[in-house]
Amino acid sequence: MANTKLDARTALIVGIIDANLSYPIQWPNLPPQLNGTPYTPSNEPWLRITILSMEDGVSTLGAGGRDEIIGAMQIDIFTPKESGDIKSYQILEEIRAQFERGKVLTHNGQHVRITSAGSRQGTDESNWYSQIINVDFSSYLTRG
Repeated sequence: MANTKLDARTALIVGIIDANLSYPIQWPNLPPQLNGTPYTPSNEPWLRITILSMEDGVSTLGAGGRDEIIGAMQIDIFTPKESGDIKSYQILEEIRAQFERGKVLTHNGQHVRITSAGSRQGTDESNWYSQIINVDFSSYLTRG
């Protein structure tokens, strides 16, 4: 079976699921979920996952060559506003430990290598303090 971008995306999502994080997660185009059950964020931390990009590049030439995908996944961490930033930093470090530089995630034979996991301040929200983790990755697709 050919390796695909969908397999690379799934490897990233499975990496989050395998981390067994105890926070509700808003997956792309779905409402927030906690253990597969819809959840309305109230006054507890929660996460939002977004695959930002998956850009194609040529790694090797020819019919049997490989294409490289370089991309980024964004993980937004939301904690209640005016509750301090310690919980947010604890969650940030818990997640970054799951996406260390050099870690390889795999789905359906497609390998995704984490190249970095950096953080920055999130946007100003009315009820939430937010931080962002950008997980940069690369993967190779074999041309058929």
